Amino acid sequence: MRNIPGSPGRWSGLVLRVAQFLFAGAALVSLEMIDGFASSKSGINCLILSMDLIMVWSFVLLCVDGYALKMQIDLHHLRAVRKIFVGDWFVGIFSSGVASSNLGVFLFFHNDIHSCTREMKHQCDLYRLSILLAFISWSFLAASAGSIFWLLAELSNL
Repeated sequence: MRNIPGSPGRWSGLVLRVAQFLFAGAALVSLEMIDGFASSKSGINCLILSMDLIMVWSFVLLCVDGYALKMQIDLHHLRAVRKIFVGDWFVGIFSSGVASSNLGVFLFFHNDIHSCTREMKHQCDLYRLSILLAFISWSFLAASAGSIFWLLAELSNL
């Protein structure tokens, strides 16, 4: 068994999945607290979709990691790692793009058209918080994807 931090079937991998799940959920909660702001903006709807995708993907792998740890199953076979690799990188690239585009939209609202005035300050702050939480969730996903890439490279050399 390879001891790569953050790889599937390890405690560190389970912690990364829990962190992804929690931060994506927190981003969703902050988005849902925005009154009437999220329903009319397609970028925000895309961020909601991205956080939903991270939550589902992380929850599935969280369950797989938990089961593997409980039953002491080795998940380090090439077939399983390839599937997780593709999923992690797809979800990671998608969520990075969505979070980055929403940051651009926020900066446009805040700096260029000055729509974050006194009346909208609370909603803008919640939007900013949700983008920050999305980036934090993505960073945990990127760490997990990096460890999967490392594991895949190691398994391919055997």
